[in-house]
Amino acid sequence: FGLTSSCKKKCDCQVPSQLEGRWQMSRVSGGLAGIDYTYNPGEVNWYFQQSNNTLYVSNNLDSTDAKHQYTKLETGTYYYQAQSANGENIILVNGISLGVYYFEQDKLLLDDGVASDGMLTEFER
Repeated sequence: FGLTSSCKKKCDCQVPSQLEGRWQMSRVSGGLAGIDYTYNPGEVNWYFQQSNNTLYVSNNLDSTDAKHQYTKLETGTYYYQAQSANGENIILVNGISLGVYYFEQDKLLLDDGVASDGMLTEFER
């Protein structure tokens, strides 16, 4: 005699409310070269709007600034999705994965997922 129970959680693939709103890029570190750049408030902002899966990016760095190449996205409006797979949360922007995201203290961390030479991007409110 056995009981079976179906308690599988259905993925509604919604972005956690803590992702919603404005995030300022504060730091990018890692890579083979071991880069470590700090960003000033207002240089690069990402604004997640969950109601229509829109990501607004304001990138105020000059393209000649060494930090610019690590900002991931130019100023613009993007479609994003947050998905969960194998216990990790992934952000897709216009269908392309930007990596695994998680929250630590009051920071949003975006890890591009390359084990030894990947980049870690940090955002703060």
